[in-house]
Amino acid sequence: MSVGACVKKSEHRERFKKVISNLKGRSQKDVQLGEKLKSFLEKRKNELNLIGLYHPLKDEPVWPSDLASSFQIAYPFRISTNTMAFALADKLEQSLEFEVRLKVPTSKAVLTPDVLIIPALSFSRKGVRLGRGGGFYDRYLRAFNGLKVGVCYQDQFVESLLQEDHDELVEFVITEEEIFSV
Repeated sequence: MSVGACVKKSEHRERFKKVISNLKGRSQKDVQLGEKLKSFLEKRKNELNLIGLYHPLKDEPVWPSDLASSFQIAYPFRISTNTMAFALADKLEQSLEFEVRLKVPTSKAVLTPDVLIIPALSFSRKGVRLGRGGGFYDRYLRAFNGLKVGVCYQDQFVESLLQEDHDELVEFVITEEEIFSV
């Protein structure tokens, strides 16, 4: 990665953090996005047993809690310095495993989800994801063969983002306004 690319990504991260913090009507946007996500998953219910989700940070979309009544849910946890895996999210505990306070599964029995619902600071129409800079999702997605679905608010969904060799793409992006197939 060039220094220029690093600066651009860090500048974009700061920009999208501001976009998110200035969003109006986030609760309503979460409901709308959640309805689209649930509809998307319900249409594929016969193909999906385990959904890889995330514990939403304060600037990430909140997914519908009733997904757990229709699907088994797995959350990520850290298994080494640079690697994450997924386990059933039936019991959760507060953790700083990813350098932020979030909930992770108490079980460390590694499972592979059929679909991953992936948060980001931004997604492009080509499926490029701008994450937080830790690379956990990119490393996980490199070997993941299931369905890759990004979720973000419409204001975070852009025409293009800088893509580097290590960046892994998603196949769909769901916002409160649309379901976009990459």
